[in-house]
Order: sequence, then structure tokens, then C-alpha cells
Amino acid sequence: MAPYDGWKETVFPPTFKEHHDVYPGIDVRGALKGAAKGKVILITGASRGIGAETVKAFARAGALGLILASRTLPALQQIKKEIFEELQSDPSGQYDPNLRIETYTTDVSSVSQVRSMVDQAFEVFGRLDIVINNAGYMSSWAPIADHDPETWWYTYEVNIRGAFNVAHYTLPKLVESKGHIVLLSSTGAQLRVYGSSAYASSKHTTNRLAELVTLEYAEKGVKSFAFHPGAILTDLARSASEVVELVEGGHVVEDTLALPANALVRLTSGTEDWLSGRYIAANWDLDDVNGMKDKILSEELLINKLAVV
Repeated sequence: MAPYDGWKETVFPPTFKEHHDVYPGIDVRGALKGAAKGKVILITGASRGIGAETVKAFARAGALGLILASRTLPALQQIKKEIFEELQSDPSGQYDPNLRIETYTTDVSSVSQVRSMVDQAFEVFGRLDIVINNAGYMSSWAPIADHDPETWWYTYEVNIRGAFNVAHYTLPKLVESKGHIVLLSSTGAQLRVYGSSAYASSKHTTNRLAELVTLEYAEKGVKSFAFHPGAILTDLARSASEVVELVEGGHVVEDTLALPANALVRLTSGTEDWLSGRYIAANWDLDDVNGMKDKILSEELLINKLAVV
């Protein structure tokens, strides 16, 4: 069975214009200039790929504080160095001159490490406005009976326990700021593809977790989203040859790292708060999505549902 046989089973909203790179509505150097001004943002999995690019996008959007967490401290320190080098040479003046960046070695699957990281960061900044849980794991794909049990479960340790740990320790801080939390999901959450049981089911669960955060914390001012960052051959994606084949075989168009990074700045800027508790893809034109607000809300779209005839 080809790895993309299940791809067409998913019905994506046909009326949304799609993008594979930054477009005017999400450009942090244009429409979103200053969108993160005065905000403190925590990003897990920040040492490379989508996480690292997201850190830079929030810095360019005027963030006051950035909390970088991953298992690799030297890589985080390199990202920090690159941001301050760009700050010193950036003629646009969009960076906050008082920008502070803190880095923490953190395995999101560890309760103690996440708790310690959040406590230390809050002591430094005294507030937390946005949380992007980007840390994730994907193993090579295999049928359930052929998949190594420890590796299969480790996917849940990182993708679900990690997301829970981050939400558990940051939500009280986000209640104070009436902030935003984004859990990185995947289009794989919507698919039934041969061999993808560990990753796809963990991301499907991620979507429901974002819904439950909204159910429990919306009245306290917190907004949550499950976010698909697009089709990007990051180091994580290359763990599965099937994903590589999807992109390199031309079954999907590869997106730029800047697309999800800039989209995350807009999604947490306040203009899309009505989408809280829902799944959103970086590829979708957010202006088109806003044009369907009444339909999405009235028909309870973009959430996990059981289809019934």
C-alpha cells in the first residue's frame, strides 16, 4: 500500500485559498509589524526547524521576552545569538530593544523539567502571554503488529504527555494574562494512512486536547488552537520515509519554514480568537477563514467529530 493512499480520504475546506509561503496577511514585517509587542512567549522544541523559525518570527514582531526550551541547550544558545545579531543589524527597528531571551534544557515528557522551566521563566519575566508547544516526535511508520512497542508509546510520551505537561504548568499563567496556547498538530491527525498509527493517533488526540483546553479555560480568557504547520521536510519529518515520499514524490507541495512561523504570530495576535478550540492549518488563508466565521461557528466545524449518516 502506498503511503499516500489515505490522503484523499480527508476533506479539506475547498473554499480556503492556500499558501505555501508567507503572504501579506501574516507578514511580521508588514501587516503584523509589532503584533507581539510587549508579549512574553514560550516555545518548546525551539532549537531547530519550525520552532527556531517561530522564535525568530516573534522576535521580529516585537516580542519583549522569549523563552526557548528544548533538549539541546547549545542549539538554543545559537538561535539566541542569531536573533541578537539580527537585532543589531536590522534597519527596520521592529525588534524590541529590551528583548530578553532565556534558554532552558527541557524534555517536555518530563514533569519535573517542564515544571522547573516554567517556574524559572516566570520568575524572570513575571508573566506569560503565549505558549507554542512545538516539541514533537515521529518514528518510522510500520503496521501495528510490526511497530516496536516502546517506540510507539514514546510517541505518546512526547506528543501527548509533553503537550499535557506544558499545558498543565502554563495554563495558570495564561489565565493571568488571558493568553494563548498553541499545540502543534498535523494534517496526519485527519488521515488514516497505513503504518502511521502512533503519530497520526497522537496528533488526533492533540486536536481534542486543544478543544478541552478551550472548554475548561475559555471563560477564564485563555485561547487554544491545534495547529498544522504545513508540509515541511524537517529533521522530524524525515524520520518517516513515507512523509519524505509524499513531498518529494509531488503528492503535496512543500511549505517554507516561514509560513507557519508567521502564521503563529497572527493566530496568537487576537484576530482569530473566535477559532479557539479548533484545528487550523498554516496553509489556509486566514482572511478566507475569517470570511467563513458564521458557518464555522454555527456548524461547529474544524473540531474532531464522529461522522454519522
